[in-house]
This record gives sequence, C-alpha cells and structure tokens, in this order.
Amino acid sequence: MKRYLYLFLFVLIGLELVAQSARSPVKEVNISKAPLRWAPANLEISDIAFSDEHGNSNSVLDANEEAEISFTLSNLGKGNANALAADVIVVNTIKGIELFFKKQLGDLFAGHSMRVALPIKGVPFLQSGQAELEITVEEANGFDSNPI
Repeated sequence: MKRYLYLFLFVLIGLELVAQSARSPVKEVNISKAPLRWAPANLEISDIAFSDEHGNSNSVLDANEEAEISFTLSNLGKGNANALAADVIVVNTIKGIELFFKKQLGDLFAGHSMRVALPIKGVPFLQSGQAELEITVEEANGFDSNPI
C-alpha cells in the first residue's frame, strides 16, 4: 500500500510539473505605433559648375585639357543615402571627350551635403561642338536624384 501511495504521489507531482511547463507566463503588452526603422533619402543636385582651371581657364574643354564638372549633392530626406554613385549619360556625342560614366560616392547622412567633382578630358582629336550630358546620382535603395 505504501508503495502505491508513493507511486501515486510521484505520478501526481510529475503531472503537475508537466502542467506548469505547458502554461505561459502572463505578460502585459502595450501596443503603440512603431517608429520607422528608416526613412527615405531625398537627393538634390545644385550649384553645377564646369572648371578647366588646370588647363587654360577659358571655360571651354580644349584638346589635351583636363577639366571637371562639379556640383553639390544634398540629402534633404530624413534617411541616410547609401552606396551613392554618380552616373553620367552622354545625350549628344562629341568625339574626343573622355569621362567616367560612373563614380562611386559612398554614403551621405540625412541633412548633409557633399561636393562632387567628375573629371572630364579632351583628347588630341577633340571635335568642336557642344556636349550635352545627363547626370544622375543613384542610391542603393532606389532613392535616386532627378537627372540634371
């Protein structure tokens, strides 16, 4: 009889332990509007300039001359701009112009600006004419600038 009593108590204690482990503790949870983890960047290009100060400073790209196109890139958004790249598209082709079609710029924090300089070079057989370029700054999350 004593053995059955111990067995009964052992089974009863085991069932209570199993029942306790199956219950979840009660927690109070406050639900509120979650803050945004990230916000979009808003890129703006301004203060565009052409400089041939390393050449003859006549504001014209000549043969065998190195110059640069520069602009200010601002992030007016509430989020950081990541993995930026300046992309140059030639709208009308002038033979003899060398330029980088894509330049990596890094990241730009919200509310900050940077000055960007894109090198351009006239080779010996530079054709006369007026070149038209379109510059866009691409952002890794798709928040690209408007083309200029």
